[in-house]
Amino acid sequence: MTLTLASIVAVDTTNVTIAELGGEAVLLHAGTGIYFSLNSVGLRTWKLAAEQQRTVEALATEIAKAFDCNLDDVRNDVAAFVSTLLDYGLATVVNSSLPGSPRS
Repeated sequence: MTLTLASIVAVDTTNVTIAELGGEAVLLHAGTGIYFSLNSVGLRTWKLAAEQQRTVEALATEIAKAFDCNLDDVRNDVAAFVSTLLDYGLATVVNSSLPGSPRS
């Protein structure tokens, strides 16, 4: 499935263990053994998606507000981060209102 700003994202909180330290974190996927290091922005994005399924746009908007950043720049960064999570099975797209759109 393709990723758009309207894509609703669900992160895998069942198979992923998270360890936080000093505002950063490490994610470990129990099934694959793959781990990721997250900075404070990645950690906040993960937590928002773990709280409830959200669109990429909603995630980007929350991150832009939280870190006082330009929303246009944040959209690209959040989409890239979510795309990486999808590639490694750490998240799934639950629904996309714009099927067939290229990944952002």
